[in-house]
Amino acid sequence: MPESFEITLGSAGTVNIEITRSRRAKRMTLRVLPSGKAVVVVPENARGDIVHKARTFAGDNALWLRRALEKARRTAPTMRKTLFEFLRERPALSAYGKSFALEFGSASLEAFYVFRETSPVTVFCVRPEHESGDAERLLRKFAQSVLPEHARTLAEKVGVGVGKISVRAQRSRWGSCTAEGDLSLNWRLVLLPPDLQNHVILHELAHRVHMDHSGEFWDLLNAWDEKTGTHDRELSKIWSPLIFSVSDIN
Repeated sequence: MPESFEITLGSAGTVNIEITRSRRAKRMTLRVLPSGKAVVVVPENARGDIVHKARTFAGDNALWLRRALEKARRTAPTMRKTLFEFLRERPALSAYGKSFALEFGSASLEAFYVFRETSPVTVFCVRPEHESGDAERLLRKFAQSVLPEHARTLAEKVGVGVGKISVRAQRSRWGSCTAEGDLSLNWRLVLLPPDLQNHVILHELAHRVHMDHSGEFWDLLNAWDEKTGTHDRELSKIWSPLIFSVSDIN
């Protein structure tokens, strides 16, 4: 289980804050996720009593935290959807730079999916009363199958080398890139439209050249993706709150 602690926010009551470690973090930061969860991000190499340090840091930023939580509550969907409901409303998956319609079928013993790049439709067969759990497992399996290959294709296209490519379940980030060239991609990327999925992967590939977010970084990303500004806004304003607020995925 992840480390966590509670602090009091005056008349707003108490809030539970989760601690997460990051290899890319240079310093401790405080975040409120689109789902309304509060997180303290700690550099992976931090030492000492991390819980005490994180609690002190959150307390020093309690006013900001209270305002951020209130904003998250105002902008959060009034009724959070399950994953199966989300997919029913938006039955599409992205792979290899293309969009595939998603259809559902029934499975009796074990969930499975049928995907062919030459077909416009992907079929997820899930068990009755296990739809969301089965859908998540199939989505993760689907993402593991298509995302690393697509990332390597884009890397070759823009002329950068990459190391290992993993597909994980980050709680608030779409991806990351290490100084050694290893990529970590969020499996939820298959839920984004193809152009936004490409934008995220190209963003991480640009860190193979510039590990910061300097002007040179954005110039390079704009050269690779001419709609970088539009895509970045769509991702942060629309798709991140939408997908990360789905209630029953991890």
